[in-house]
Amino acid sequence: MVTSGTLVPVQKKMGKILQLLVPVKKKEVRSLLGLVNYYRHFIANFALISALLSDLLRKGTPEKVQWTPRSDESLAEIKRLFSSSPILVISDMQETCFVRSDASDFVIGAVLLQDRDGTLMPCRYASRKLLPR
Repeated sequence: MVTSGTLVPVQKKMGKILQLLVPVKKKEVRSLLGLVNYYRHFIANFALISALLSDLLRKGTPEKVQWTPRSDESLAEIKRLFSSSPILVISDMQETCFVRSDASDFVIGAVLLQDRDGTLMPCRYASRKLLPR
């Protein structure tokens, strides 16, 4: 939703994310990730945070999800980050943009920033999990 030069997630969708239950089947994990992936551009390092949940969908894993304490931590962190009311500024193509990036052996990430009153503000986050070689 666009408000006063900023982009914020739709509150109704945030409510759904905050009420997510622990998935039991792969289909439920896909649904969970589908919902949160729609808003991934609001969250720094989203691919790293959601990697454990994505791994539950790997080929050869059982249809019944093997949920672990680490899976709980990942879901809790996703909920915490979305509950913090993430806000992005709408980029102004007449202004200078800055990109910060980072990479590890497992994920890559970046953020597009623009100056707003002397403070660099995020316009969009991007991250991807890298495939093993």
